[in-house]
Amino acid sequence: WKPKYNGRYYSIGPGGVLEPGCWLNDFIDVAMYRLGNCYSTVEEAEANRDKWVEFYSSDEVLEV
Repeated sequence: WKPKYNGRYYSIGPGGVLEPGCWLNDFIDVAMYRLGNCYSTVEEAEANRDKWVEFYSSDEVLEV
């Protein structure tokens, strides 16, 4: 799912913090979308919180 311009979306930030966003197609928006950390509802974002907490706490480098 990808929001439309000015659309609301939710992501999970470091520490498991729910981050509401407004899609402006900027660097952060695109990064969240490409990482798969872009959700249409609070409930969907919260259901995926644990995997993002694990991701952010890892010392591994994500190579593209």
